[in-house]
Amino acid sequence: MLEQTLTHATTHVPRAVRLARQLIRERLATREYLARELAVSPATLDSYLAGARPMPLDRQLCLAGIVITRMPHRKLDAYRLRDQVVALMERRLAETR
Repeated sequence: MLEQTLTHATTHVPRAVRLARQLIRERLATREYLARELAVSPATLDSYLAGARPMPLDRQLCLAGIVITRMPHRKLDAYRLRDQVVALMERRLAETR
């Protein structure tokens, strides 16, 4: 199932999941490396990649930070992800006030 999620897109795939899949597909990172850096189990990462479970915003920010600092050729994608997550967090904060 994971192999299919790395190659076939669904109708809407969150930016963080697209980026993580791309890193794995291009062999820039392994599942184990990403899981360790995101402080989740490989099974949890697999559930994010498969779309079975949404990736929490704090893990998305972590992913963006990893890519920005360690994979400069993917920095633009990571900055877009970071900006999207920050905007969503700000909107949620404004709604709770």
